[in-house]
Parts: sequence; C-alpha cells; structure tokens
Amino acid sequence: MSAQHEALSAEIERHSTVLQSQHERMRGESARMEAVAREMEAASKPMEAIGKEMEAVGRQLERQARIADRQVRSLIDEAVRQGLAQPAPTLR
Repeated sequence: MSAQHEALSAEIERHSTVLQSQHERMRGESARMEAVAREMEAASKPMEAIGKEMEAVGRQLERQARIADRQVRSLIDEAVRQGLAQPAPTLR
C-alpha cells in the first residue's frame, strides 16, 4: 500500500508540475493579450474621432444637397413660368 501511495504521490507531483507550468505560460499569454488590447483601444481613439467627423460632414452634405435640390427645382419652376422651358412629357 505504501508503494501505491508513493507512486500516486509521484504522479500527482508530476501533474502538479505540468499544471503549474501551463498556468505560468497562460499568465504570460494573458498579460500579452491585455497589452495588445490596450494598444488596440488606444489605436481606435483616432478612428472614433474620424468617424464623428465623417458623421458631421455627412449631415452637412445632406443639408447642402437639400438646399441645392430646392434651388434647382425653383429655377426649373421659374423657367417654366417664364416660358423658357416646358415640362417634360410623362409616361402613363
């Protein structure tokens, strides 16, 4: 029985050593992954700012497009009223 106990103790010790080694390796990997995550977060900050600027530019373009559309329609309506243009025929 003592021999079995010693054999089991030796096997447990081997497993414990392997587990400890894996734990240390995983802790190192975790630290590296956390560092990469921090770098990625820092790198994403300028992209977020650019995204906000692009949204603002997009809203401005939409406003300008609406203004231009109203102006063009107004010019067309005025040209039709003055007899300088005729409405295009429509298909029915």
